[in-house]
Amino acid sequence: GGAPRVPHVGVRITDSVGINGRQQEFADGLRYLGDIAKVDVVNVSLGVFPPVAAPAMRQALAHAYEKGVIVVCAAGNHVDPVVPPASLAETIAVAAVTSNGTSYAAAITTGSAALWLRRWGPQIEANYGRTGKRVEAFRQAAIASCRKPPGWKPTPFGAGIIDTGRLCTEAAIALPVIL
Repeated sequence: GGAPRVPHVGVRITDSVGINGRQQEFADGLRYLGDIAKVDVVNVSLGVFPPVAAPAMRQALAHAYEKGVIVVCAAGNHVDPVVPPASLAETIAVAAVTSNGTSYAAAITTGSAALWLRRWGPQIEANYGRTGKRVEAFRQAAIASCRKPPGWKPTPFGAGIIDTGRLCTEAAIALPVIL
């Protein structure tokens, strides 16, 4: 995978990518991951169609954010606008450069976040603690690390393609100032 030798915890709440009727289960799973399993990063390739996030989902994401849990979410394939949970501010929303690839992009970015935490752990803890500042630091570092292929258009495609190597080797990129 994207983060070899990094422990994984699996939580399954549905057999479908659409979780309209499973938002409470999503919230329960996210709280389990953050509060009980004490994970640092969560990968989500699920969405709500139409894009209406229930209070339980919003509250669980806010709770995870406050604890510094990086929640990476697939933006959705062939949908506009971006769907929850990816559309919510507490998450890191990712898309793909080819069709049917947002789940892969989310997995790769999740691995990048885990490697970023492993590589810069002491500095991340000292600079941001286990707070939302840690999530924002990863967001800024991921954006700063991105490479842009020829002809790349930031709108609507985002900052570019995450470069895990830069993210994990260049301190100027990896450890942004967060006020």
